[in-house]
Amino acid sequence: MKSGTIAGRVGIVALLALGSIAFHELGHFIVYRLGGCPVRITLQSVRPIGHVSAPLDHLALAAGPAFSLIATVACLLLAWRHRSFFWVTAAFTNATLRLFPLAMDMFRAIEKAEPFSDEGNLALAITTNPAGRMTFLLLAFIVFASLTVVAARRYNFEKHRAAKVVGIYLLSLAVGIAVVLIDELLR
Repeated sequence: MKSGTIAGRVGIVALLALGSIAFHELGHFIVYRLGGCPVRITLQSVRPIGHVSAPLDHLALAAGPAFSLIATVACLLLAWRHRSFFWVTAAFTNATLRLFPLAMDMFRAIEKAEPFSDEGNLALAITTNPAGRMTFLLLAFIVFASLTVVAARRYNFEKHRAAKVVGIYLLSLAVGIAVVLIDELLR
């Protein structure tokens, strides 16, 4: 593979990771706005301004992960039809960017600590029972991990498939962490 191709693919991964984050946040935004609630938007969050009812807040929390799930499945379907690095990576980044927050929330559930992610907040809204909270998070993790594996198998790398897939994951994770850090610095 030529270095131009490598740089291009790195750029594609970074842009798709940013797009995955934006699409996830769009889910929150749409629900809050449809509910008539003004929002504050940052690079990695959409927060309601003022009081919002618990049902609207829970629906808005669920909309981000739901948009990530929909984007993953849609991109996987496109990857089956048009096997390309772009569509496979679009599916892969949408699925994998939920894994780290879900893993963090599972650890926080074990410690009975505050939630870390949308799914963690939803789990706590549904039940305060530690086993129920963990079950909800584990199911969400299994869904996104399964979709990650399905997407990873669509890559048509001739050599070092596992290393390349891990590299793509780490790059998309780094982009996600960078967005959080930049967002915090800009506040």
